[in-house]
Amino acid sequence: MLNQGLVMLNQALEIAKLEQKAMENEDYEDAISLSVERGRITKEAWDFFENDIRDEYRERLLELNAIHSHLKSLALDAHAKVQASLAQSKRERVRMRGYQSAISHALH
Repeated sequence: MLNQGLVMLNQALEIAKLEQKAMENEDYEDAISLSVERGRITKEAWDFFENDIRDEYRERLLELNAIHSHLKSLALDAHAKVQASLAQSKRERVRMRGYQSAISHALH
């Protein structure tokens, strides 16, 4: 029978893969809730750690770390997209104020 901690780490790996798909689909709210769940499960898995299965734990944790690194990269890309979008919105707002001001002066 598989140690409960290993079962939990396997669950965390599956959740991490779902989180990755959510990030790739720009479903950030879902990705955030999956991230919280993944973190909770990973933390709880330590309660079941046994020294004789440390290699299996290490393997799962290395897999989680690799996915986490990719998720971090996806998050940084998403952050850059949001910043660019906000900057574009600001430029558009300034442009619209300019049009509004020009129209206002032309009508008076």
